[in-house]
Amino acid sequence: MAVYQLENEHIYLEVASHGAELVRLVGKKTKKEYLFDGDPKYWKRHSPILFPFVGGVKNKEYRYNGKTYTMTQHGFARDMEFTLDSRCGFQLYLTRRQWKIIHSHSVLRLVIS
Repeated sequence: MAVYQLENEHIYLEVASHGAELVRLVGKKTKKEYLFDGDPKYWKRHSPILFPFVGGVKNKEYRYNGKTYTMTQHGFARDMEFTLDSRCGFQLYLTRRQWKIIHSHSVLRLVIS
């Protein structure tokens, strides 16, 4: 898992490639941490991406165009590895390609800015 950093004069942040999850957000003037530290004793996540659903679906299944698909609670994005496509100023472009979990989609692109 890679961790990518962004910062400007106001904030510093870190984004993990696993789940494209924001794992750290710090106010530069105050040095205050704004996210949970991810202590697995309580909860191993920080701020997961919930895609394509927030919550669960009935019987852990959904239908699209007449076909049934299995779906875990909160979708699948939070448990997949993303790659860094590019950086531009105070933006990261993270992409997940080629999954078989969801019908015809082949690319999920997130912009962190």
